[in-house]
Amino acid sequence: MVWISIPITFCTRVPGLLIGYHCSSYWLAIVQKDEFAFAPVELVFAGLLFEYVDAEVVLAKIQAMLCPGGMLLTVVQLPSATISEITPSQFASLGALSSVMRLVPPKLLRQLAAAHGYHETEAQTLKAAGGKEFQVQAFRLATPNHRLQPTPASGRD
Repeated sequence: MVWISIPITFCTRVPGLLIGYHCSSYWLAIVQKDEFAFAPVELVFAGLLFEYVDAEVVLAKIQAMLCPGGMLLTVVQLPSATISEITPSQFASLGALSSVMRLVPPKLLRQLAAAHGYHETEAQTLKAAGGKEFQVQAFRLATPNHRLQPTPASGRD
């Protein structure tokens, strides 16, 4: 499993956070630019990442990280008319994120993912205790022998 996160230093402080997975190695890299020298994995988790990067570039990078048929699990923040995109915090550095944060609509992420050989298998909206809403999407990477076809539009955004 590969866990891609913002900030990247958070990953190094939480080994084995996900039940069933043990992270024994860490790679600190700029996901939009750097190459990754590890064998393809079955699962990549990208939580609150696409708000800060070029989604098309990163989807291509993640494609190279995954085994054929591997899964990409994403979490993106949904817009709110009443809640600030950046949660007020005692950590002043978080405020700097507002200048680079761009919310990515789940429908756009689904379309971009499909263009890179991923097929959405599941989507769910979750609400945090503070009221913010997030879209969790699971994508499977097509295998070389099986070109996945997009499913008809389901009306989800």
